[in-house]
Amino acid sequence: MPLARLFRAVRHGQLPSEVRRLAGLPARERVLAHGRATDGTWLVGTPAALVVLRGDDPRRLSWAGIQEVGWNDEEQRLTVTEVGSFGERRSVHSFQLEEQGLLLQLVRERVQASIVLQRRVSLGRRRGFTVIGRRGENGAIAWMVEYDAGVQPDDPEVSRSVEEALAAARQDVGETGDPSI
Repeated sequence: MPLARLFRAVRHGQLPSEVRRLAGLPARERVLAHGRATDGTWLVGTPAALVVLRGDDPRRLSWAGIQEVGWNDEEQRLTVTEVGSFGERRSVHSFQLEEQGLLLQLVRERVQASIVLQRRVSLGRRRGFTVIGRRGENGAIAWMVEYDAGVQPDDPEVSRSVEEALAAARQDVGETGDPSI
């Protein structure tokens, strides 16, 4: 059974209307799965994003904006790491869930589905970078480059290799024009 149909077929309780309102979800945005952390934080998964609601302060994380998801079964802890910028610390969110329900499956599936292309480029001596194309909420592909430790993005040789790799990746997915990183 396709995942979307599974989410419709299995209802694990309704999201309280007050939580939906505080999360700032548009009237037509479907809730595919939701869960609550032991600290009272609500996690609401929609086709476009994961909404984290602490108190009355919603934070919308597009699936393409999530770098990775981790799960600790023993602690029932979900860890969500956001995509970041080179040289800056990435935002990491950690939630101990009351129960995982369909939320964990949804988060993993949606983050993976946002990846259009992921290509490793070697610079020799076990160093390199990865070009990643992720489809965002608006349907456009956002291009990112993840550098190995010790690789300097401002090195002219690295910059040239990145430009070539981005151009090839964009061509492979049928895009034209300047890449947006």
